[in-house]
Amino acid sequence: MPRIGSLALAFLLATGMTACDSQASSSPTTSPTSQALPIEAHTTIDDQTFQLEVARTTEQLDTGLMGRTSLPANQGMLFVISPERAMTFWMKNTDLGLDIIFLRNGIVTDIVHNAAPCQQAHCPTYSSPGPVDQVIELNAGQAKSHGLAVGDSLPVTVTSPHPS
Repeated sequence: MPRIGSLALAFLLATGMTACDSQASSSPTTSPTSQALPIEAHTTIDDQTFQLEVARTTEQLDTGLMGRTSLPANQGMLFVISPERAMTFWMKNTDLGLDIIFLRNGIVTDIVHNAAPCQQAHCPTYSSPGPVDQVIELNAGQAKSHGLAVGDSLPVTVTSPHPS
C-alpha cells in the first residue's frame, strides 16, 4: 500500500475509512505490501465455518486484505472496531472481490455484496449505516450463497484474546 500523506491519513482515521481485500485458494497468497494475520476467530454462516484473521491495530485495520492475491474459501478477516463507530471501507489496491459484513453486537447491520477490486486513483467507498463494533470480509459471493441477511445474528468467537 503506498504511503498516504499525514493529512490524508488523519482524514481516513477520523472518518473510520479502512482498506479491504480477499478471495480463494488453499492458503492466503500475499504480495510484499500485504499482511497475513493469525487466525484468531471464527464464525459460522449456514453450517459453513469461516476461520478469521483478526485486525486490531490501526495499521492492521488500514491494511486489511489489501495486496492479497488469494484467500481460501473458508477464510476471511475480522476487523475489531473499538470503540464502536461508523466505518468506511474502500477497495483501493485490492485484487479480489469481497463481501463486507458490518456488525453491531453480533447482528448484521449491512452487507456490501461483491465489492469490486480497485486499482484506480479514486475508488468507491462503502460505509456502515451507523456505529459498528466488528466488520467481516469474506470472498465475494459468500454472504449471498450462505443466505446471510441484514438483521441476522452472526456471533463471532475470538479464540485468541488481544495481546496486552
